[in-house]
Amino acid sequence: METRFHSMPSVFIVEHDVSSEMVTNLNLYLDKYLKQKKRKSLAGTLVGQIQHGQQLLMDHEDEKLIEFSNMLCGLGAHYINEFSKATGATFQSNK
Repeated sequence: METRFHSMPSVFIVEHDVSSEMVTNLNLYLDKYLKQKKRKSLAGTLVGQIQHGQQLLMDHEDEKLIEFSNMLCGLGAHYINEFSKATGATFQSNK
């Protein structure tokens, strides 16, 4: 999988290819989750409105989502590092 960081005037974008296996695991998780009556909606926390679909809270510790969750955390850290390098911004750790 390849990650690319695009720096443009006033915006930074991270682009990442996701494996077909990861997409399959996400689809399997969501297909099962959508059938559950006790799924948790986060629609009330959105700024805009979704016309077709749902904003659901996913269990990032589910075995089908762990790889995806770790990838997102890694991409977030990568974004912050690249943003810091490009802008000279520094951040304090909460630790």
